[in-house]
Amino acid sequence: MKKIAYLVGYAVAFAVIFYASSALAATPQEILNQTLANYDSDSGMNMSGDMNMDLVETISDNSYYNGPQKVSFSMNFAQRSLPKDDEGYQNGEGYFRINKMYIEDETDVFTISDPLAIYWRIVKPDMYVKVGQLPESLKNQLIELGADLSPITQRWFTFDAPKDEGINEILPPIAPGGVDPTDKLFDMFKNLGDKQFLQVLSTEKRYKNTKGEDMVRVRVGINRNVLYREYQAELNEAYKIKDYKARTEAIKTARDEYNENLIDARALHMAANINVTNQRLERIEFGLTQTKDKEDCDWNDDFTNETCRVVGETTVKFSAGVWLSEANHSQVYIPYNAMTMDEMEGFFAEALGL
Repeated sequence: MKKIAYLVGYAVAFAVIFYASSALAATPQEILNQTLANYDSDSGMNMSGDMNMDLVETISDNSYYNGPQKVSFSMNFAQRSLPKDDEGYQNGEGYFRINKMYIEDETDVFTISDPLAIYWRIVKPDMYVKVGQLPESLKNQLIELGADLSPITQRWFTFDAPKDEGINEILPPIAPGGVDPTDKLFDMFKNLGDKQFLQVLSTEKRYKNTKGEDMVRVRVGINRNVLYREYQAELNEAYKIKDYKARTEAIKTARDEYNENLIDARALHMAANINVTNQRLERIEFGLTQTKDKEDCDWNDDFTNETCRVVGETTVKFSAGVWLSEANHSQVYIPYNAMTMDEMEGFFAEALGL
């Protein structure tokens, strides 16, 4: 059973980007389940939102000095994609804007204090990327190093777009520490919906949107019955293992993950705005504040045993909100005068003084 922090926490960054489709009137819970279960990224998507994260590590073991001790991260994003064609291409466009980033470790501090905006388009068979804004602080640092990259802003660069890959697999990771919050997100949706992993807990209010459509805002939580059912299923599989050592380890892993999931379920807060008239989600929000032990782990020489020790605590505050829009299948246009890979090499060689 995958941890909630993996199934839901990382799903926050580009969270539940999907569209409900049902001919029958449905309750908010049914709309939530149907949206997840029926989600198919190949049919296209259209969403926007924001994500914020603060991480602080309090290290109590003076011998440990590896990794960042403080991270602060804030971003906005938008993305729309068209249905995938028969050759595996999926045209689309979007952007992400890092509003701020702060990473601190024992010796260094890396800061982006003003926005860094990157735009992208995919028009079969090419991909286009443009830096819309380059932070002044970063630009000045590069100039001091003899590299003036200000000319790259507002300029499109083009290269081959891989088939069957989302934007998260084409662009570099946008979260600190190399964590890609969209990793394997799409594969999770159907599983979450089929198992009714998310549960409507209460109704906060009913109202009408600007179009006069009926809306309801609900609080959402983790369905603990599903957690327990998944736990029992894993235990049953573990008990079937004939090797005693492997069976014991599998049972322990299932129990540990179940207990961690219960802790995560209490820490995670969610809310959703549901359009009852159109039977679809319009917005979903996530919030998480959690403190856990910080461990440092080492493998022995032949990598058969791992030893971990607690070196401190990690506190994470995470929040995100995603607006879900109706599908927009209008044409994605090729940017004018985009620079090719060959032209790009010469351009950067001149900019970097090579």
